[in-house]
Amino acid sequence: MLKTINLIFILLIADTALASCFIEEVVDLHDSGYSASEIREQCGGKVDESDCSIGKVIRYAREDKGLSYILRRCELRDNSSKESSQRNQYQLPTTNMASFCITPYGSCKMGTAIPQGSACYCPSLFGPIWGIGQ
Repeated sequence: MLKTINLIFILLIADTALASCFIEEVVDLHDSGYSASEIREQCGGKVDESDCSIGKVIRYAREDKGLSYILRRCELRDNSSKESSQRNQYQLPTTNMASFCITPYGSCKMGTAIPQGSACYCPSLFGPIWGIGQ
């Protein structure tokens, strides 16, 4: 039943031309029982805002490492690929915080502020509807 609801949700958002998925979406699809090939098809073979491939995210999800572990691993891979001369000069960017999640179907107020442009979701009867924090 849950897989059917997720499929309906994905079909609904397919018209919005999503060519890739966020890490959270890949993990959610994996946890909902989708196969690796189904996830690659739904996400267009790409993971948004990450240096990790869909295959790597799925492998971490299969190892039951947890979302925070996966996010850290993908971030560490991105940071470790920088030139060594730039490592000492790296500064965390200052970010504006977002309190609303904007989705293709509306928006919702979030309980916790997140950096603007980060992935977020609004709850619905059919499960989370993913969007961008603003």
